[in-house]
This record gives sequence, structure tokens and C-alpha cells, in this order.
Amino acid sequence: VLVLLVAHALHLRWAGIAAVAAMSMGTAATVAVLATLSVYARKLSLRLLGSHSSLKHHTALILGAAGVVGGLLICLIGVSLLGASLSTPAHPLF
Repeated sequence: VLVLLVAHALHLRWAGIAAVAAMSMGTAATVAVLATLSVYARKLSLRLLGSHSSLKHHTALILGAAGVVGGLLICLIGVSLLGASLSTPAHPLF
């Protein structure tokens, strides 16, 4: 939004639209690459840990626990960021 506002103020609308499109494509490419790497890393870990038939149950438990711990960590980071943003004093100019 800020890029579009600045581009509009400078009468460079098409440059602003092109900048937003470029940033959107970059974000989409980054998310796609990270998702692909995540899927292949999971497949690799399942193949390495699941090669022994006696460890399949333990592998499922470990991967399930890792998913829960990762989700809780993301929630904890989000709550701490929210708490930090709510505890900051008001800006003196506003």
C-alpha cells in the first residue's frame, strides 16, 4: 500500500503497480520454494527414520511431537510479539 501511495504521489502509477507485482511474485516464489523444501525434507526424514520396520511407530510419534512443538513455538512467538506491541508507549507525535 505504501509503495502505491508513494507512486501515486509522484505520478508514477505504473511504476508502483510494477513494483507491487514484482514483490508479489518474489513472495510467491519464496513461499513455493520453502513449501517444496519442507515436503522433500519430510519425505527424506521419513525415508531415513522409517527404514527400520520396528521404528515406524516411534518415527510417527517423533514427527507428531515435532509438529506440535513447532506449532506451539510459533504461537508463543506470536503472543510475545503481540505483547511487545501492546506494551510499547504511544508515539509522541500522535
